Amino acid sequence: MTHSAAPEVSGRTTEDPLEFLDAAQSSGRLIGIDGGTKTFGLALSDVTRTIASQLEPIWRSKFKTDAGRLLSLAAEHGVTGFVVGLPRNLDGTEGPRAQATRALARNLNKLSPLPILLWDE
Repeated sequence: MTHSAAPEVSGRTTEDPLEFLDAAQSSGRLIGIDGGTKTFGLALSDVTRTIASQLEPIWRSKFKTDAGRLLSLAAEHGVTGFVVGLPRNLDGTEGPRAQATRALARNLNKLSPLPILLWDE
C-alpha cells in the first residue's frame, strides 16, 4: 500500500515586491501582519492599496486556530495577499524573531494559496 503525501497548497513567500505583486494581482486588499509573541497585529488595505487601517488583533493560541481566524478574515475582506513584517537586526542579520516569522510564512503557505511578501520592518 502506498501513501501519498497530502497535496500542498500553492501559496508562496517572497521578499521581491514585483514577484509578490504579480502573484497577488494588481489590485485587491492586502492584510499586513505583525507577528508578535502574544498577538498578530493586523492591518487591512483598501482595494487600491493606498491606505491601510487597523484590523482586529488575533490573540495567539494554537497555530491552526490563529491561522483559521486569519484566513477567515482574508476571505471576508476579499484579500489577495499578505505582507508580513520581517524583523531584521540593524546590521541586516536575522535573529530568532525573524526565524519565527519565516516559519509563520511557511506554515501559512501550507494552508492558503495567497502569496506572502516578507517586508523588512
